[in-house]
Amino acid sequence: MKNIKQKRICRVCGCSDESACFNEDMGFCWWVEDDLCSHCDPETIQLQKSLDKGESEEEFLRSLKKVS
Repeated sequence: MKNIKQKRICRVCGCSDESACFNEDMGFCWWVEDDLCSHCDPETIQLQKSLDKGESEEEFLRSLKKVS
């Protein structure tokens, strides 16, 4: 029997595998959860902003631990 893959749709913006989000800063979105794209995920957005400011990924992860 064939393994049928269900179409994924972002629960926030409604994008899908066939119609991904795009913005100039982050490019096309990708899936961070089964129903959440990277452009709608607050952690991914914050990581991108940190990287844009020149921070390393390690610095970003340390800042998350301080908030938790």
